[in-house]
Amino acid sequence: MKHTITLVLFLLIGFGASAQLQINFESVDTMPDQGTPVSVDVTVADFVDIVNLQFWVYWDSTVLEFDTITNLNQDIGMNLDGFNYPGNMIIENGMPAIYQDGKIGVSWQDAINTQTLDDGDTLFSILLNTVGCTSTDMTIGDNPPFAEIEVYQNFDFSPNGNIGAVSDGFAFLGCPDDPVEPECEITLTLSQEQGIVNEEVCVFMTVADFNEVESFQGGIFYDETILEWTGFDFMIGGDFQGVSNSADGELSFIWVNDNTNLDDGTEVLKLTFDAIGAIGDVSDLTFGNASATTLEVLSSDGFLEICTEPGSVTIVEMVTDPVCLNAVDVSPENNTNVCIPIEVGNFTSVSNMQFACMWDSDVLCY
Repeated sequence: MKHTITLVLFLLIGFGASAQLQINFESVDTMPDQGTPVSVDVTVADFVDIVNLQFWVYWDSTVLEFDTITNLNQDIGMNLDGFNYPGNMIIENGMPAIYQDGKIGVSWQDAINTQTLDDGDTLFSILLNTVGCTSTDMTIGDNPPFAEIEVYQNFDFSPNGNIGAVSDGFAFLGCPDDPVEPECEITLTLSQEQGIVNEEVCVFMTVADFNEVESFQGGIFYDETILEWTGFDFMIGGDFQGVSNSADGELSFIWVNDNTNLDDGTEVLKLTFDAIGAIGDVSDLTFGNASATTLEVLSSDGFLEICTEPGSVTIVEMVTDPVCLNAVDVSPENNTNVCIPIEVGNFTSVSNMQFACMWDSDVLCY
C-alpha cells in the first residue's frame, strides 16, 4: 500500500510539472478608435522553472500597426536582442530584408538558472497604432516552415523536453462605429530598392486601375539623413508634370493630361537619390499630403479613392541579384516514379541555404 501511494503522488507531481506555458494578451481597449495608440500586455501563467522559450505573436497589420516594444520583464532579464519586430533588418533568402509588420518573434533563455514568474506577470508590452476599423485577433504561433514554439524547463533539452505554449488569443473588435473601409479605385506603389553608399539609387512609382485619369498629385516622404534627392523622370507623357523638393525629406509631384489609361504595373515616375546613409540604414518612402500638395487622383468620373503601397531603400555594401530556384515542369505517366529537377540562377558565392518544397498530395506521393 505504501508503494502504491508513492507512485500516485509521483505521477501527479510529474503531470503538474509538464503543464504547458500559457501566454495571454491583455488590453484596456478592445475597440480602439482609428488613429489611436493601443498597448497590449503579454502575460504568462504556469511559468515555472523555465530556461528557454521562443514563440511568435501574430495580428492583422492592416488593423494594428506596430510601434514599439516596452515594459520588458527585468526579473528574468528580457531584452530587445531576443526580439525580431517590424522594421528590423533581417537576412531573408540570403539578402537584407525588413521584418514585416503583423508579427513579432520572441526568444529568451537563461543558461544558468531556472526562472519562475507569478501567474499574470507581464513578459513585455506591445505598443501599436490603430490604422483600420475591422476586427483582428492577436495570438501566438509557429514560424513555418522551419521554426516552432519551444519552451523548456529545468534544462531538459531532450526530444520530449519541449512543453510548448498555448494561448486563448485576444480579439480587437474594430472601431466603435465600424465604418466601411473605402474601396480602392486606384493604387499607387513605390518600389523596394537597394543602394550602395555614395552611389545613385532609383525608386519607381507604378500604378494599378489607372483608367480615364486626368491628373494625379501628392507628396512622397523619405529620410533625408539616408537619401539625398537628385532628380526625377516622368516615364509617361503629359501636358504638365513636375516634382519639387517641398521640404526636407518631402517631395511634391503633379501630373496633368487628357483622359489616360495605363496597364497595371506601368512605371509612371522615376525618383533619383544619392545614398548617403550607412550600410544597414533603411529609408521608407511613403505617400501622403505634402505641405502644399494634397494627395489626390482625378478621373473623368471625379476624384478617386486611393490606395498606396510604400517603398523603401536599404543601404547595402553590394547590390546582388537574388538566388532563383525553379522547379522544372514534368509530365510523367500515372503510377510511375518521377524526378523533378530544381534549377538555380544567380547562384554565386553561396555558402548556406535552406528552403521548403510544396506540392499537391492528391497528385504526388513523396
